Amino acid sequence: MERAERLLANTDLPVGQIAQIVGYQNPSRFAEIFRRNTGRSPAEYRRACWSSFTEVNDMERKDSL
Repeated sequence: MERAERLLANTDLPVGQIAQIVGYQNPSRFAEIFRRNTGRSPAEYRRACWSSFTEVNDMERKDSL
């Protein structure tokens, strides 16, 4: 799951493609296992990561003003 987490956080690859990369034929099964391991769906996990990234960038921009 660590590889899937990295791909979700650092790429815009579709969840179905990430599922295949990490060895799942069925994206729904991947999402089920991912949620069981992380407490979030792949989409929720990605949104949280990208939201955190945006917040950090906003803080860095404010610091440079």
